Amino acid sequence: MMIFHIDENKNLVTASGKLVSKNANTYLMDILNRAAVGGEWRNVRRLLNFLKRNGWLVSGVWDGEEMEHPATVLETLALVFNLDESSIRMSKDGGKTDHGILIVLGNARDGSEVVSDWNYSEGDADGFDALMDRFLAMIG
Repeated sequence: MMIFHIDENKNLVTASGKLVSKNANTYLMDILNRAAVGGEWRNVRRLLNFLKRNGWLVSGVWDGEEMEHPATVLETLALVFNLDESSIRMSKDGGKTDHGILIVLGNARDGSEVVSDWNYSEGDADGFDALMDRFLAMIG
């Protein structure tokens, strides 16, 4: 059994100090993408990164009882994949605009149905609905 740890430079190294990857998070994400929940995990990760590139940031994850406030995509994924259903809250403009995305796991192993629903403002003034439609078209 090989034991790994993350060093002070965020590298993934073996117990003896041998470099495995210069970016531990990327390496771990790649492993998790190939895990049993591959399609769902991959599509939620793609959704979060797609929204981030378009100016939307995770402001919280509602787990049905309380709002959690993850600091990273990996923390968000860990929260979402600990539940069957969750709502990822996205914000823009320093929190002035907020929308929720309902994530439901277990409907399709390929991840095609992981995004169950989302909310947006009447008229879609901030473009969130159009952005979500664009994302769903991308994942097919």
